[in-house]
Amino acid sequence: MYEPLPESLNEYIPNDKDIIWKYMSLDNFIYLLEYNCLYLPRADSNPIYFEGHFFKSDIYYLTNAYRKDGGFEKPIDAAKEVFKHLEKYKSCTYLDCWHKNSDENFAMWKIYGKTDNSIAIKTSVKKLKNIYNNKEKSDCYLAEVLYYNFDDYNISKLTNIDLLPFIRKPDFFYYEEEIRGIIQWGGMPGVEYPLFETIPFTKRSEHFELSDFVDEIVICPYSSDWLLKLIEKLLREKGIKKIKISNSKYRK
Repeated sequence: MYEPLPESLNEYIPNDKDIIWKYMSLDNFIYLLEYNCLYLPRADSNPIYFEGHFFKSDIYYLTNAYRKDGGFEKPIDAAKEVFKHLEKYKSCTYLDCWHKNSDENFAMWKIYGKTDNSIAIKTSVKKLKNIYNNKEKSDCYLAEVLYYNFDDYNISKLTNIDLLPFIRKPDFFYYEEEIRGIIQWGGMPGVEYPLFETIPFTKRSEHFELSDFVDEIVICPYSSDWLLKLIEKLLREKGIKKIKISNSKYRK
């Protein structure tokens, strides 16, 4: 079920009215249609190591805190042991990444569309929350990503040490303007979890109406002429109606 972020992370709760986009290749879109669900990869399956990562500056500040506390014989070793344990949370945390924007974005098409024949689905934070309510056996959070500078960020800002490492990213990634969903199986780091989680669109119905979730499907500006007709055909075969499908307005 969807759960609000803990009170200490209130500043990262996205606005229900925020428009969000997911850019994907054609095969990922077909997966979404075929299995009626969102696909969430495990945090440690991302080749970019920044997901849930702790940095030398984190260890430095925690070591100083332990040193001031006076209760640790080797403060730096104690700090490293804490972060070694916390790194294991990558294996039980799943991420659903969305781009916040009122319009299409060139970088998102190139980086996350991956091919010329790609699509983007457009929805809102409020509608995504409704989908998250279909995940009955685990808590689902939504957060606006915090982009930070290495020089002015430290462990003292980690108000929730389990979740915030998966909300923060270096400002190197600021262009993503990301809102992300997080599923975390708390208390069991180190257990062998599957590489992905799924969130179904519906609980009881055998058929779902994609228009209840997606406001628009937009075709990549560099796509082949046949792609729009193919998407229309795929939706028609699934009985999905009342949804806007359009070519990018930046298409030549």
